[in-house]
Amino acid sequence: MNRSMKFRIIESAVCTAVALTILSIATACGSGSGITSLIPGAKAALARISNHPKSHGSIQPKTASGPSLAAFVFQTGAANPSQLPESFEGTCDLTGIPAGSVTGFVILNVPNGIACGNGGGIEATGNVGGVNGTGIPIAFDGTITVLKVSVLTQGNQHLRCLVTNGTAAVSDNDPVQPYYNIDTNTAVLGIGTNQLPISCQVPVPSGDPAQKITVEWSKS
Repeated sequence: MNRSMKFRIIESAVCTAVALTILSIATACGSGSGITSLIPGAKAALARISNHPKSHGSIQPKTASGPSLAAFVFQTGAANPSQLPESFEGTCDLTGIPAGSVTGFVILNVPNGIACGNGGGIEATGNVGGVNGTGIPIAFDGTITVLKVSVLTQGNQHLRCLVTNGTAAVSDNDPVQPYYNIDTNTAVLGIGTNQLPISCQVPVPSGDPAQKITVEWSKS
C-alpha cells in the first residue's frame, strides 16, 4: 500500500468520526436532551425552563436557545453562564379597578404566588418586599439579562418596554418577585426587600392608565 492510499484511508476515517460527532450533537439538540461539554470542566447549559402561568411566548436566553455548533465545541458565549437558563412571567389584570385607587408597587401574580386581579384583590405595597413569602426561586447562580414589560391600557393601547443588557446577579434559590409601580409605570424585580438593579418604564400616557400588565424576565 503506497503512502497516498494510506493518507486517504486515514483522512476518510477522520472525516467519518467528525461527521458522527456533529450528528450526535445535532440529535441531542433536536431532542431537547442535555449536552455534555466536550471540554472537561467547562460549563454548559443543562436545559431551559419557562415558568409562565399565562404565557404569551416565553423569553429564551440566546445562550440557551440553540447556539452554533462552534459555540458548543469551543465553549464560547457568556463569561459566566448559568447552569440552567430560565425565564419567568408575572401578570396582573386591573380591569374594573378605578384609576387612582391603587398606588405604589403592585405585586404581580406568579405561580403559587399572590393573585393579582382576574376577580381577586390587588395587593400593593409602598416598598419592594412589602409581603413575605413571594417570588419564584432561582435554580443555580446566574444573571438576569432580559426584562420585558407589556401593557394594555384602558384605551386599548398596546405598549411595551424592553431591557436586553441587564446585569442583575442572582444566586441559587433566590425568590425573585416582580412588581409594577403603578404611579410611574415601571416594572422592577425584588428579592425580599432588596430591589434588583434592573427596571423598565413603560411609556403609558397620562389619562389612559394600565389595565393588563405582563412582566417577563430571563436569567442566563
